Amino acid sequence: IALPRLKELNSKINETVDLWIVVGEQRLCVDRLESTYEVRPVAQTGKLTPLHAGASGKLLLAFMPEDKIQDFLETETLIRFTDHTITKKKELLAELGKIRKQGYATSMEERLPLVNAAAAPLRDYSGKAIAALGISGLVNRFTPHRMQSELIPAMQETAAQVSREFGYLPASG
Repeated sequence: IALPRLKELNSKINETVDLWIVVGEQRLCVDRLESTYEVRPVAQTGKLTPLHAGASGKLLLAFMPEDKIQDFLETETLIRFTDHTITKKKELLAELGKIRKQGYATSMEERLPLVNAAAAPLRDYSGKAIAALGISGLVNRFTPHRMQSELIPAMQETAAQVSREFGYLPASG
């Protein structure tokens, strides 16, 4: 269902677009469309990565039920990948609250050096976040200004379209 919309987004922004789901206490990239730039971030489809580091992981974590978030924080070690990785549980909780409030997540070199990213939830008919739509690129192209003015709005529009195709009807008003 999502693939045609992911292809449209990839073509529109020419940055890497991927689809993530939760598997256990980690996340799994189930589909990925690369940018056409010669130098771009690479993540392997089918490889498990942590939830606490990176936009897609934090997004998936933020929209879990509160008891699952607490279980995660009690059992998982927040491993540092870069100088920007959140490794304090209190800081991660604050970040998850911010993500829920704004409806998307960002990552500025949190998991991979020189890579920025953003993610939005894909929701099912009940409103539950069932996957994360992620976009990523190198810091020189994926600047904070471009993220806010172009990339995040395009990502959110695509996530809303896919969610509608899953049967999600947001409350109006």
